[in-house]
Amino acid sequence: MTATAAVTSDKVRFHVVGDVLMDVLATGLPRIPNWEEDTTADSVQCQPGGSAFNTAVHLASLIGKRGSVCFHGCVGCDSFGALLRSKLVECQVEPHLIERPLLSTGSCLVLSGGDEVSSGRSFVTCSGASGTLVMEDLAEVLREELMNIEPASRVHIHWGGCYDYNSTLRTALPNSMKELRHLAESRGVALSLSADPNATDAHHIEGLAETLDQLDLFKGNHTEARLLTGESDTKEALKEIVARGVGRCSAAITAGGQGASCLLSPMAAAAAAAAAASTAAASAAAATGVKAVEISEIAEVGSFHVKAYDCTGAGDACSAGLLAGWAGLRMPLQQSLRLGCAAGRKCLEIARSSPNSRILSSLFSS
Repeated sequence: MTATAAVTSDKVRFHVVGDVLMDVLATGLPRIPNWEEDTTADSVQCQPGGSAFNTAVHLASLIGKRGSVCFHGCVGCDSFGALLRSKLVECQVEPHLIERPLLSTGSCLVLSGGDEVSSGRSFVTCSGASGTLVMEDLAEVLREELMNIEPASRVHIHWGGCYDYNSTLRTALPNSMKELRHLAESRGVALSLSADPNATDAHHIEGLAETLDQLDLFKGNHTEARLLTGESDTKEALKEIVARGVGRCSAAITAGGQGASCLLSPMAAAAAAAAAASTAAASAAAATGVKAVEISEIAEVGSFHVKAYDCTGAGDACSAGLLAGWAGLRMPLQQSLRLGCAAGRKCLEIARSSPNSRILSSLFSS
Protein backbone atom coordinates (compact mmCIF):
# COMPACT_ATOMS: atom_id res chain seq x y z
CA MET A 1 0.00 0.00 0.00
CA THR A 2 1.56 3.33 -1.05
CA ALA A 3 1.09 6.51 0.93
CA THR A 4 0.58 9.75 -0.93
CA ALA A 5 3.53 12.10 -0.54
CA ALA A 6 4.48 15.71 -1.17
CA VAL A 7 2.17 18.10 0.64
CA THR A 8 3.34 21.64 1.18
CA SER A 9 4.23 23.06 4.56
CA ASP A 10 1.17 25.34 4.75
CA LYS A 11 -1.13 22.32 4.58
CA VAL A 12 -1.59 19.39 6.91
CA ARG A 13 -2.06 15.71 6.07
CA PHE A 14 -4.38 13.97 8.52
CA HIS A 15 -4.37 10.24 9.25
CA VAL A 16 -7.44 9.11 11.19
CA VAL A 17 -7.19 5.61 12.67
CA GLY A 18 -10.04 3.62 14.18
CA ASP A 19 -13.48 2.10 13.98
CA VAL A 20 -15.46 1.76 10.77
CA LEU A 21 -18.95 0.28 10.98
CA MET A 22 -22.21 0.10 9.12
CA ASP A 23 -24.84 1.67 11.39
CA VAL A 24 -28.46 0.58 11.46
CA LEU A 25 -29.97 3.76 12.86
CA ALA A 26 -33.46 3.84 14.37
CA THR A 27 -34.38 7.46 15.17
CA GLY A 28 -37.27 9.20 16.87
CA LEU A 29 -37.93 6.44 19.39
CA PRO A 30 -40.31 7.46 22.21
CA ARG A 31 -38.47 5.04 24.50
CA ILE A 32 -36.03 2.13 24.46
CA PRO A 33 -38.09 -1.08 24.58
CA ASN A 34 -37.61 -3.70 27.27
CA TRP A 35 -37.23 -7.42 26.53
CA GLU A 36 -40.28 -8.83 24.73
CA GLU A 37 -41.52 -5.31 23.93
CA ASP A 38 -41.86 -3.33 20.74
CA THR A 39 -41.78 0.37 19.95
CA THR A 40 -42.01 2.58 16.89
CA ALA A 41 -39.38 4.72 15.16
CA ASP A 42 -39.64 7.70 12.84
CA SER A 43 -37.17 6.00 10.52
CA VAL A 44 -34.81 3.03 10.30
CA GLN A 45 -31.92 3.31 7.85
CA CYS A 46 -28.42 2.06 7.19
CA GLN A 47 -25.59 4.55 6.97
CA PRO A 48 -21.80 4.47 7.28
CA GLY A 49 -20.56 4.98 10.80
CA GLY A 50 -17.98 4.42 13.45
CA SER A 51 -16.57 7.29 15.50
CA ALA A 52 -13.25 7.49 13.64
CA PHE A 53 -14.91 7.07 10.24
CA ASN A 54 -17.35 9.91 10.99
CA THR A 55 -14.53 12.13 12.23
CA ALA A 56 -12.50 11.54 9.06
CA VAL A 57 -15.40 12.40 6.77
CA HIS A 58 -16.39 15.51 8.72
CA LEU A 59 -12.74 16.55 8.84
CA ALA A 60 -12.41 16.32 5.06
CA SER A 61 -15.56 18.43 4.72
CA LEU A 62 -14.14 21.08 7.04
CA ILE A 63 -10.53 21.18 5.90
CA GLY A 64 -11.26 21.17 2.17
CA LYS A 65 -8.27 22.20 0.07
CA ARG A 66 -6.34 23.29 3.15
CA GLY A 67 -5.12 19.71 3.62
CA SER A 68 -5.91 16.05 3.01
CA VAL A 69 -7.39 13.22 5.07
CA CYS A 70 -6.61 9.49 5.09
CA PHE A 71 -8.57 6.89 7.01
CA HIS A 72 -7.17 3.62 8.38
CA GLY A 73 -9.39 0.75 9.54
CA CYS A 74 -10.46 -2.86 8.94
CA VAL A 75 -13.48 -4.17 7.03
CA GLY A 76 -14.68 -7.52 5.74
CA CYS A 77 -14.66 -8.67 2.13
CA ASP A 78 -18.37 -7.97 1.77
CA SER A 79 -20.82 -5.45 0.35
CA PHE A 80 -20.73 -3.28 3.49
CA GLY A 81 -16.96 -3.03 3.26
CA ALA A 82 -17.17 -2.04 -0.39
CA LEU A 83 -19.83 0.58 0.40
CA LEU A 84 -17.75 2.10 3.19
CA ARG A 85 -14.74 2.31 0.91
CA SER A 86 -16.75 4.04 -1.82
CA LYS A 87 -18.19 6.52 0.69
CA LEU A 88 -14.70 7.51 1.81
CA VAL A 89 -13.68 8.14 -1.79
CA GLU A 90 -16.89 10.07 -2.44
CA CYS A 91 -16.13 12.31 0.54
CA GLN A 92 -12.54 12.89 -0.60
CA VAL A 93 -11.02 10.78 2.16
CA GLU A 94 -8.18 8.50 1.06
CA PRO A 95 -9.11 4.95 2.19
CA HIS A 96 -6.50 2.65 3.71
CA LEU A 97 -8.80 -0.25 4.55
CA ILE A 98 -7.43 -3.64 5.54
CA GLU A 99 -9.73 -6.49 4.43
CA ARG A 100 -10.31 -9.49 6.69
CA PRO A 101 -11.62 -12.32 4.44
CA LEU A 102 -12.93 -14.43 7.33
CA LEU A 103 -14.77 -11.65 9.15
CA SER A 104 -17.74 -9.47 8.33
CA THR A 105 -17.60 -5.69 8.33
CA GLY A 106 -18.50 -4.34 11.76
CA SER A 107 -22.01 -3.06 12.39
CA CYS A 108 -23.90 -1.20 15.08
CA LEU A 109 -27.59 -0.97 15.91
CA VAL A 110 -28.25 2.57 17.16
CA LEU A 111 -31.49 3.30 19.01
CA SER A 112 -31.99 7.05 19.27
CA GLY A 113 -34.69 9.13 20.95
CA GLY A 114 -36.02 12.10 19.04
CA ASP A 115 -37.31 14.70 21.48
CA GLU A 116 -36.36 16.46 24.70
CA VAL A 117 -38.03 13.77 26.80
CA SER A 118 -36.32 10.82 25.13
CA SER A 119 -33.12 12.17 23.61
CA GLY A 120 -30.76 9.41 24.75
CA ARG A 121 -29.27 6.54 22.81
CA SER A 122 -28.48 2.86 23.17
CA PHE A 123 -26.15 0.73 21.07
CA VAL A 124 -25.71 -2.90 20.07
CA THR A 125 -22.31 -3.33 18.40
CA CYS A 126 -20.71 -6.19 16.53
CA SER A 127 -17.14 -5.00 15.93
CA GLY A 128 -16.42 -7.66 13.34
CA ALA A 129 -13.34 -6.84 11.30
CA SER A 130 -13.12 -3.34 12.76
CA GLY A 131 -11.98 -4.64 16.14
CA THR A 132 -9.03 -6.59 14.70
CA LEU A 133 -6.86 -3.62 13.71
CA VAL A 134 -3.27 -4.08 14.88
CA MET A 135 -0.16 -1.92 14.65
CA GLU A 136 1.31 -4.14 11.94
CA ASP A 137 -1.58 -2.98 9.72
CA LEU A 138 -0.58 0.64 10.26
CA ALA A 139 3.17 0.75 10.75
CA GLU A 140 4.29 0.31 7.14
CA VAL A 141 2.01 2.93 5.59
CA LEU A 142 2.62 5.49 8.35
CA ARG A 143 6.38 5.02 8.20
CA GLU A 144 6.31 5.26 4.42
CA GLU A 145 4.31 8.47 4.74
CA LEU A 146 6.89 10.04 7.03
CA MET A 147 9.80 8.82 4.90
CA ASN A 148 8.41 10.10 1.59
CA ILE A 149 6.71 13.33 2.59
CA GLU A 150 8.56 16.60 2.03
CA PRO A 151 10.57 17.94 4.97
CA ALA A 152 8.86 20.80 6.82
CA SER A 153 5.45 19.29 6.01
CA ARG A 154 2.85 18.80 8.72
CA VAL A 155 1.29 15.43 9.56
CA HIS A 156 -1.34 14.77 12.21
CA ILE A 157 -2.38 11.28 13.34
CA HIS A 158 -5.69 11.01 15.19
CA TRP A 159 -6.45 7.81 17.07
CA GLY A 160 -10.26 7.76 17.10
CA GLY A 161 -12.85 5.31 18.40
CA CYS A 162 -10.28 3.78 20.76
CA TYR A 163 -13.06 1.84 22.51
CA ASP A 164 -13.02 -0.49 19.51
CA TYR A 165 -9.25 -1.16 19.63
CA ASN A 166 -8.20 -4.60 20.80
CA SER A 167 -5.82 -4.90 23.73
CA THR A 168 -2.91 -5.73 21.40
CA LEU A 169 -3.21 -2.42 19.59
CA ARG A 170 -3.66 -0.38 22.77
CA THR A 171 -0.58 -2.02 24.30
CA ALA A 172 1.49 -1.21 21.22
CA LEU A 173 0.45 2.44 20.99
CA PRO A 174 2.98 4.08 23.36
CA ASN A 175 6.12 2.58 21.75
CA SER A 176 4.72 3.00 18.25
CA MET A 177 3.98 6.68 18.90
CA LYS A 178 7.56 7.16 20.11
CA GLU A 179 8.95 5.50 16.98
CA LEU A 180 6.82 7.66 14.71
CA ARG A 181 7.92 10.79 16.57
CA HIS A 182 11.60 9.88 16.23
CA LEU A 183 11.18 9.16 12.53
CA ALA A 184 9.35 12.45 11.95
CA GLU A 185 12.03 14.40 13.82
CA SER A 186 14.79 12.77 11.78
CA ARG A 187 13.00 13.82 8.59
CA GLY A 188 12.18 17.36 9.74
CA VAL A 189 8.44 16.62 9.60
CA ALA A 190 6.11 18.30 12.12
CA LEU A 191 4.13 15.40 13.57
CA SER A 192 1.29 15.84 16.05
CA LEU A 193 -0.87 13.16 17.67
CA SER A 194 -4.35 13.14 19.24
CA ALA A 195 -6.81 10.61 20.64
CA ASP A 196 -10.56 10.39 21.27
CA PRO A 197 -11.64 7.19 23.08
CA ASN A 198 -15.44 7.32 22.51
CA ALA A 199 -15.67 5.12 25.61
CA THR A 200 -18.51 4.17 27.94
CA ASP A 201 -16.76 1.60 30.16
CA ALA A 202 -13.40 1.38 31.91
CA HIS A 203 -12.09 -1.42 29.65
CA HIS A 204 -12.60 0.84 26.62
CA ILE A 205 -9.73 3.08 27.73
CA GLU A 206 -7.27 0.47 28.96
CA GLY A 207 -3.79 1.44 27.79
CA LEU A 208 -4.65 5.03 26.89
CA ALA A 209 -3.17 6.48 30.08
CA GLU A 210 0.24 5.24 28.94
CA THR A 211 -0.04 7.28 25.71
CA LEU A 212 -0.57 10.69 27.31
CA ASP A 213 3.12 11.60 27.37
CA GLN A 214 3.21 11.04 23.59
CA LEU A 215 -0.06 12.76 22.68
CA ASP A 216 -0.31 16.43 21.78
CA LEU A 217 -4.06 16.53 22.41
CA PHE A 218 -6.56 14.37 24.28
CA LYS A 219 -10.24 14.96 23.53
CA GLY A 220 -13.00 13.22 25.44
CA ASN A 221 -16.31 13.78 27.13
CA HIS A 222 -16.91 14.06 30.86
CA THR A 223 -17.43 10.31 31.30
CA GLU A 224 -14.28 9.42 29.38
CA ALA A 225 -12.21 11.92 31.35
CA ARG A 226 -13.50 10.47 34.62
CA LEU A 227 -12.70 6.92 33.49
CA LEU A 228 -9.20 7.99 32.49
CA THR A 229 -8.31 10.05 35.56
CA GLY A 230 -10.71 9.03 38.32
CA GLU A 231 -11.68 12.70 38.68
CA SER A 232 -15.37 13.65 38.53
CA ASP A 233 -14.64 17.37 38.42
CA THR A 234 -13.86 18.50 34.87
CA LYS A 235 -11.25 21.05 35.91
CA GLU A 236 -9.40 18.50 38.02
CA ALA A 237 -9.59 15.96 35.19
CA LEU A 238 -8.08 18.50 32.77
CA LYS A 239 -5.23 19.22 35.18
CA GLU A 240 -4.59 15.51 35.70
CA ILE A 241 -4.46 14.74 31.98
CA VAL A 242 -2.06 17.62 31.31
CA ALA A 243 0.09 16.59 34.29
CA ARG A 244 0.31 13.01 33.02
CA GLY A 245 1.19 14.39 29.60
CA VAL A 246 4.52 15.59 31.01
CA GLY A 247 4.30 19.04 29.48
CA ARG A 248 3.24 17.86 25.99
CA CYS A 249 -0.42 16.84 26.10
CA SER A 250 -3.18 19.46 26.02
CA ALA A 251 -6.74 18.39 26.83
CA ALA A 252 -10.30 19.19 25.81
CA ILE A 253 -13.36 17.81 27.63
CA THR A 254 -16.90 18.16 26.30
CA ALA A 255 -20.16 18.11 28.25
CA GLY A 256 -22.84 18.02 25.56
CA GLY A 257 -25.14 21.03 25.63
CA GLN A 258 -23.38 22.32 28.73
CA GLY A 259 -20.36 23.32 26.65
CA ALA A 260 -16.73 22.27 26.90
CA SER A 261 -13.44 23.10 28.63
CA CYS A 262 -9.80 22.90 27.63
CA LEU A 263 -6.34 23.28 29.11
CA LEU A 264 -3.20 23.94 27.13
CA SER A 265 -0.01 22.08 28.01
CA PRO A 266 3.09 24.11 28.98
CA MET A 267 4.88 23.03 25.78
CA ALA A 268 1.96 24.02 23.58
CA ALA A 269 1.48 27.31 25.44
CA ALA A 270 5.10 28.25 24.79
CA ALA A 271 4.81 27.36 21.10
CA ALA A 272 1.52 29.26 20.77
CA ALA A 273 2.99 32.37 22.35
CA ALA A 274 5.83 32.31 19.82
CA ALA A 275 3.40 31.95 16.90
CA ALA A 276 0.62 34.25 18.17
CA ALA A 277 1.16 36.75 15.37
CA SER A 278 1.38 34.19 12.57
CA THR A 279 -0.59 34.76 9.40
CA ALA A 280 -2.59 31.54 9.87
CA ALA A 281 -3.69 32.48 13.40
CA ALA A 282 -4.56 36.02 12.38
CA SER A 283 -6.65 35.00 9.37
CA ALA A 284 -8.44 32.29 11.36
CA ALA A 285 -9.31 34.81 14.06
CA ALA A 286 -10.60 37.29 11.50
CA ALA A 287 -12.88 34.63 10.00
CA THR A 288 -14.52 33.83 13.34
CA GLY A 289 -14.37 37.19 15.08
CA VAL A 290 -12.41 35.79 18.01
CA LYS A 291 -9.17 37.32 19.23
CA ALA A 292 -6.31 34.93 18.51
CA VAL A 293 -4.80 34.82 21.99
CA GLU A 294 -3.72 31.47 23.47
CA ILE A 295 -3.97 30.80 27.20
CA SER A 296 -2.39 28.35 29.60
CA GLU A 297 -5.27 28.31 32.08
CA ILE A 298 -8.52 26.36 31.90
CA ALA A 299 -10.77 27.94 29.28
CA GLU A 300 -14.44 27.26 28.69
CA VAL A 301 -16.76 27.25 25.71
CA GLY A 302 -20.27 28.22 26.78
CA SER A 303 -23.38 26.06 26.83
CA PHE A 304 -25.98 26.11 24.09
CA HIS A 305 -29.56 24.99 23.55
CA VAL A 306 -30.65 23.38 20.33
CA LYS A 307 -33.50 21.12 19.24
CA ALA A 308 -31.73 17.81 18.76
CA TYR A 309 -33.26 15.69 16.01
CA ASP A 310 -30.63 13.01 16.57
CA CYS A 311 -27.36 13.24 18.51
CA THR A 312 -25.65 10.39 16.65
CA GLY A 313 -22.31 11.57 15.32
CA ALA A 314 -22.34 14.97 17.04
CA GLY A 315 -19.31 14.11 19.17
CA ASP A 316 -17.44 12.94 16.08
CA ALA A 317 -18.26 16.21 14.32
CA CYS A 318 -16.96 18.05 17.38
CA SER A 319 -13.67 16.13 17.14
CA ALA A 320 -13.40 17.03 13.47
CA GLY A 321 -13.98 20.72 14.14
CA LEU A 322 -11.45 20.72 16.96
CA LEU A 323 -8.81 19.03 14.80
CA ALA A 324 -9.52 21.18 11.75
CA GLY A 325 -8.96 24.33 13.78
CA TRP A 326 -6.12 23.24 16.04
CA ALA A 327 -4.04 20.94 13.83
CA GLY A 328 -5.24 22.20 10.45
CA LEU A 329 -5.39 26.00 10.70
CA ARG A 330 -3.27 26.32 13.86
CA MET A 331 -6.00 28.18 15.69
CA PRO A 332 -5.72 28.66 19.47
CA LEU A 333 -7.08 25.68 21.40
CA GLN A 334 -10.10 27.47 22.87
CA GLN A 335 -11.06 28.85 19.47
CA SER A 336 -10.64 25.39 17.94
CA LEU A 337 -12.84 23.88 20.64
CA ARG A 338 -15.44 26.53 19.90
CA LEU A 339 -15.36 25.45 16.26
CA GLY A 340 -15.72 21.82 17.39
CA CYS A 341 -18.79 22.67 19.45
CA ALA A 342 -20.26 24.57 16.49
CA ALA A 343 -19.72 21.51 14.30
CA GLY A 344 -21.41 19.26 16.86
CA ARG A 345 -24.31 21.69 17.17
CA LYS A 346 -24.69 21.82 13.39
CA CYS A 347 -24.96 18.04 13.37
CA LEU A 348 -27.67 18.12 16.03
CA GLU A 349 -29.78 20.60 14.09
CA ILE A 350 -30.15 18.41 11.02
CA ALA A 351 -32.52 15.48 11.16
CA ARG A 352 -30.79 12.15 10.56
CA SER A 353 -27.59 13.87 9.46
CA SER A 354 -25.04 11.62 7.83
CA PRO A 355 -21.30 12.28 7.82
CA ASN A 356 -21.45 11.82 4.05
CA SER A 357 -23.58 14.91 3.50
CA ARG A 358 -20.71 17.39 3.99
CA ILE A 359 -22.96 19.48 6.23
CA LEU A 360 -20.05 21.16 7.99
CA SER A 361 -18.25 22.73 5.04
CA SER A 362 -19.98 26.08 5.57
CA LEU A 363 -18.36 26.54 8.98
CA PHE A 364 -15.13 27.70 7.30
CA SER A 365 -15.08 30.45 4.77
CA SER A 366 -13.00 29.81 1.70
